[in-house]
Amino acid sequence: MTRHQEDELAQLSRAARAVDPASMLVVTGDFNVPAGHEMLARFVEESGLLNAYAPVSPPTFRGPASLAIDHVLYRAPAERQVNASAELMLAEPVTIGARTGFASDHIAVCASFDVA
Repeated sequence: MTRHQEDELAQLSRAARAVDPASMLVVTGDFNVPAGHEMLARFVEESGLLNAYAPVSPPTFRGPASLAIDHVLYRAPAERQVNASAELMLAEPVTIGARTGFASDHIAVCASFDVA
């Protein structure tokens, strides 16, 4: 991992902490940092976010190494409970017209949040 990635995650952590705690916060995307890496663990701890995939993030990248780099993280609104889940979508090849293949080198993610 690079210093640039560390700087970006530190900036994102500051932004996440600045969001009103009464608001639901969802941070998601291709972080290019695999689940289990110390840089991501530090970011999650510093930002106060939770992983919607918990306890295990599935691989989301179809590169030479199958990695979990697309993350769905969230923070519940203050004094509220959130039941979060995330699942993979379009993991199998799709046919569009005469072509069959994958829609992307990443596997699509669908997340649900039930706020009580």
